[in-house]
Amino acid sequence: MRFTLTQDQIALRSKAAESFRPLPVPWPPYPGDRLMPAEPADDRQEVTQFGALIDGVWDGEPAAGDDRLLRTALVAEAAGGAFPVSSIVELVLLRRLAAGSAELAEALAGRRHVAAFSCAPGTPTARLRRAGRNYQLSGRCQAVCSQPADRVLLPAKQDGRIVLVSVDPAEPGIEATERHPVAAGTTLLELDFTNARLAPDQVFPLPATAGSLTDLNSLGRLLSAAELVGVMQWALDAAVGRARTRQQFGRPIGAFQAVAHQCADLLCTVELCRSLVYAAAVTHDGGGIPDRRLAAQAWLLVWHESLGVLTTALHLFGADGLRWSEPLHLQLKRCQLRRQLWGDMHEVSSYLTETRPTGNGGV
Repeated sequence: MRFTLTQDQIALRSKAAESFRPLPVPWPPYPGDRLMPAEPADDRQEVTQFGALIDGVWDGEPAAGDDRLLRTALVAEAAGGAFPVSSIVELVLLRRLAAGSAELAEALAGRRHVAAFSCAPGTPTARLRRAGRNYQLSGRCQAVCSQPADRVLLPAKQDGRIVLVSVDPAEPGIEATERHPVAAGTTLLELDFTNARLAPDQVFPLPATAGSLTDLNSLGRLLSAAELVGVMQWALDAAVGRARTRQQFGRPIGAFQAVAHQCADLLCTVELCRSLVYAAAVTHDGGGIPDRRLAAQAWLLVWHESLGVLTTALHLFGADGLRWSEPLHLQLKRCQLRRQLWGDMHEVSSYLTETRPTGNGGV
């Protein structure tokens, strides 16, 4: 496959980068036992700007061969090189779901939601059953929250089918526990359901236009891979800049062949990952759902290489890379968190062994 980004696509990526909060250098003073400043940033303007970008990308009827998925991946990549308050992948998934259901769109517009898809992308562990005119929910789920949310949108299993459920963590029968993951600005919300009573307007069928739950997970993996490509590119730029200014033996360390080779290896790794992510984004079903095998390939490669890029950049920074004033540690933690999402590697690798028919009926 051969393709080149158009000027419009490059301009979209640049415009998206300007919409997100940049990584400040130096980072604000260490706030004690917090990973972020005490007051959470207001992301309403950022969400509005990003929503306008995504709405422009997905405007119009889907068609095979269009570039809407690639353009969305470019926006996610731009987010990786900045420090957006909100989860880009989560916003895209919520908008995809809302586009296919007027009732769900109304519910999502009325209250702030966080999507619980990335922590357990396989078969939902939450179970929903009828209880008269209402429903009862049992089981558990986890959600990574970048901002406080009023409600959680999670998949649940009901009579052999997948439905979407909107719950308030403060409702009776729901035990909510907040934990602080390694990445700055995020919390892990754990919900345990003990026959939680839900009204009918809290349960929604999975929109047909969004595809299956597996399709949504493939979309989430691909966009997360694109975001990590942006993180890797940021780390590469920071490492090269550091190699040009950090002095040893009276000259920049970038003048030494061993350091130059490390930077060259980083460049090759980042470009390889970017190429595979772009290739997976170009190939989709016409509705913006990527091929699950290509999405799995992109995610596996980025998962395998991203942490090495960040740690190599950290080595080139030296001890300064671990200082609070340098934002490199934030990107490293961000990478570590993203790599824990969207299922274990055995589950993702299973998509690579799937068979699909070719023109002559082969595999």
